[in-house]
Amino acid sequence: MIKRICGFQMPTPVKSTKNTMYVKFFSDSSVEKQGFTATFQKGK
Repeated sequence: MIKRICGFQMPTPVKSTKNTMYVKFFSDSSVEKQGFTATFQKGK
């Protein structure tokens, strides 16, 4: 695991040294919101 993120604040960027990244999303189902978005940038 690279980083565990929870709460309502925008997290700092997460960087991977590999060419893949797996994201696992859990919800406690107590609040319905828009979810999350993710973007990626190709490294140099």
